[in-house]
Amino acid sequence: PDITAAEILSFDDSVNSNGYAGEPNEEVWLGNYFPFEDKSTVTSFDIYWAGYGVNTPQTMRLDIFDEQANLLASSSEFTSGIDKWINVDVPNLTLQGNYYVMIHWSGTFAQSTYLGFDTASATTPNFAYYLYPGGMPQPLSGLTGEFGTFLIHANAMVGAKKSTLAPGSVTAVSGFNVYRGLLSDINNAANWPKINANSSLSTGYEDLTWPPDVDGYYVYAIEALYNQGESELAFSNVLLSLYSGVEQLTKPQYSVYPNPASEYLNLLNCKDTKVTLFSMDGKLILNTEIHDNNYRLNVAGISKGVYSLLILGKSDLLQLKIVIN
Repeated sequence: PDITAAEILSFDDSVNSNGYAGEPNEEVWLGNYFPFEDKSTVTSFDIYWAGYGVNTPQTMRLDIFDEQANLLASSSEFTSGIDKWINVDVPNLTLQGNYYVMIHWSGTFAQSTYLGFDTASATTPNFAYYLYPGGMPQPLSGLTGEFGTFLIHANAMVGAKKSTLAPGSVTAVSGFNVYRGLLSDINNAANWPKINANSSLSTGYEDLTWPPDVDGYYVYAIEALYNQGESELAFSNVLLSLYSGVEQLTKPQYSVYPNPASEYLNLLNCKDTKVTLFSMDGKLILNTEIHDNNYRLNVAGISKGVYSLLILGKSDLLQLKIVIN
């Protein structure tokens, strides 16, 4: 969407009251019916995992299906947690209508931890579903007799103005544009020059103009063009350009927790660094220098959503996605 606001979309009370998981050696999907009333560009999902005595997280995958159980997108494989929220990236996908967001159990060799479940109430609908290969999603309540919703939250850029799309449709991508600029100028990314001559549907791009003439930290910005508008800019990791020499970045030793965060972020081993927080559309949220080894960053006044945190040291940098809820 070209006019957006970061939001966390959920249908539960964020309170885990039970949990479900696939059986060992069983292939099954568990997840939620997920209606998107407004056109929304989904960037990631937060999923709560409960242990209930199981201490063997297993490899999972998140899949997004349309109403006809056609697979639209998948995450990379991730490891389920134990009594904690896990953030799972997905390819940015613009949706409007009704979908299923489901976790895939692919014959795990042992009992996995459990997908958190919030029982139905005045504020929690009966949106929990299951799916077997070759079938259609079915309400979990028909199998277990328990009504409720799994603790799966979508992090999305939601259009401020509604658009009329057919229910369950995905806005078709007609091409991509690529931009490049200095990290210090990211607030001006909307005015960066386009470096690809023509928009392309290819998901790969070779920048023949690299390295730039000016040394510094650079980022690429990607814009998806749809048959109804364009996406917000999505940004790459930070790249260091030293035209007159070569500098090898060391592996950063910084630690950041908790993630998701609601009041504070604890930054460890970050003495003499510069910390910057950006929204996912490139707006500068905060910028500070840290002179202590450990630092507590106050995020209580920042709106809920997904952000990019950058810790820049003298010879290293760390960039990661932060969820504020």
